[in-house]
Amino acid sequence: PSPATSASPASSASPSPASSANVTLLVTGNLNTTNSRVACDQSSLQAGANVTSSIDFQSVRSQLLNTSRDLCGLPDTGIQSNMSEAGALSLTLSANASELSVINLNATDLASLRFLSINASSSGNTTRRFVVINILGSTTTNLSANTTGIATTTAANATSSANATAGAEELLLRGFGMSLEGLNSSQLLWNFCNATNINVQFLRLMGSVLAPEARLRLSNAGHEGSIAVRSLEASFTSQNPAPFEGFFCPSASPSASPSASPATTSPSPSP
Repeated sequence: PSPATSASPASSASPSPASSANVTLLVTGNLNTTNSRVACDQSSLQAGANVTSSIDFQSVRSQLLNTSRDLCGLPDTGIQSNMSEAGALSLTLSANASELSVINLNATDLASLRFLSINASSSGNTTRRFVVINILGSTTTNLSANTTGIATTTAANATSSANATAGAEELLLRGFGMSLEGLNSSQLLWNFCNATNINVQFLRLMGSVLAPEARLRLSNAGHEGSIAVRSLEASFTSQNPAPFEGFFCPSASPSASPSASPATTSPSPSP
C-alpha cells in the first residue's frame, strides 16, 4: 500500500475527479472521517477512486523506505543524553555539533519516559540544526497503563482499530511531555526503524514522523509536523503542518532491515 501523508484533519470528501495541484490532503482511495475538517480551505481535500494525481506513490514509498533505512544506519553524533530517575530525558546538542545531530534510542528504553526536552541553543553556534531521533528495536516489554515503549497487541487486549492485529507488536508512545529549545518541529524528525504498529496517545508529539512500514494510530493526541507512514488512523486528534525542512539523499535501493547496532552511512540535511 501507498504511504499515508498528512497535513490537516480531514472532512467529508467528494469522489469527483480532481487534480492534485494545491491539495492539502490527497487520498487515492477511500477516506473515512467523523466530525473532522480541513482547516482553512475545505476545497483543498480530494479523495476517492477517481482522483487523478501527478504523484507516483510507489516511487515516493521507495524513496521514503530508502531514506528511513539510511538514517537508521547513522551513529549517535553531537547529542548528549541524560535520563533522570523521574523519567525526564534531556537531549543537549554539543556546541560543536554539525548541522545534523542523531540520537539512537531503543524503544524499550522509552518505557519510563515522562518528559523529553531537546536543547539546541548551544552558546556561540549559529548553525541551523536538525535532529533525527532513530527509534530502534522490536523487543516486547510488559507495560503498565501509563508507560511508553513496546507492547504486544493480543486477541484479548486488541482495540477496535482495524489496524490492530492479534499478536502484532505495537510501539506505544503515551502521556509524556515535550519541550524544544533552539529548534522547532520542522527541524526534528522521528524515524521508526523497526516498528510496524505505532500507537500515540495522550500527548502532543512535536516533530515529523517517518515510518513508511508502520501503521500509525493517533488517539487523544496532538501532532506538529509531517507524517509519512504505511497507514494512518486518528481520533480526537489535532494535526498542525510543520514539514521537516531537512533534505536527505536516499540510497538507490533498500538495504537490509536495520537492527539496534547501526552502521555508518552519510545522508546530510540541506534546508
